[in-house]
Amino acid sequence: MKTSALLLLAALLAATSFAACGTPQACTEIGCSSGVSLTVYDSEGQPAMDVRGTLIVDGEQYGFDCSGNTSELLCDGNILFLPVEEGEALNFFIVSGDASEVASGEISLEFESWAPNGEGCEPVCLRAEYAITLVRDVDG
Repeated sequence: MKTSALLLLAALLAATSFAACGTPQACTEIGCSSGVSLTVYDSEGQPAMDVRGTLIVDGEQYGFDCSGNTSELLCDGNILFLPVEEGEALNFFIVSGDASEVASGEISLEFESWAPNGEGCEPVCLRAEYAITLVRDVDG
């Protein structure tokens, strides 16, 4: 009797172990968007709100004014999001809401894959994230 119970227990453990290893990965259903995310800070290191300006990715120009609704990209507080999936370089010109601070320059874009539902699960998005600090405009 003890031998049969041990054999049954061993068979159940083996079946459970095999089922766990053979089970496909469960994926959640979180969505994502590919693009470039810029977090903008003022000259004191605080979030810069209501910025405006121009971003250029490989010759394609995108204007934005985060103080209103005239933006070709998403403005969320001090984060700008441009929905692009590729590009070599991003040129930027950003002005603070009161025009006392500015930033301009070029960033070499490097996109990284991001799978919010885990490795091996869809969707997979391409993201590039950068921080930009405005400087006080001595002429303004």
